[in-house]
Amino acid sequence: MPPARQRFQITETDELPACLDQAELKWPQDARSKSLARLALAGAQSTLESPAKKARGLGLEVVPA
Repeated sequence: MPPARQRFQITETDELPACLDQAELKWPQDARSKSLARLALAGAQSTLESPAKKARGLGLEVVPA
């Protein structure tokens, strides 16, 4: 039976195992595949977050120009 959701396949690069090793320290209970999904979501959230929202998250005051 085919999966209900689309699957993605990626090729392991030189940097990827080191990233997954770090993720394992943060989420030791997760399989590497789940850690990979978490890293992708965290990277997207960080990349797409507005500079003002990032500043607020750091406790900085945002002053309109």
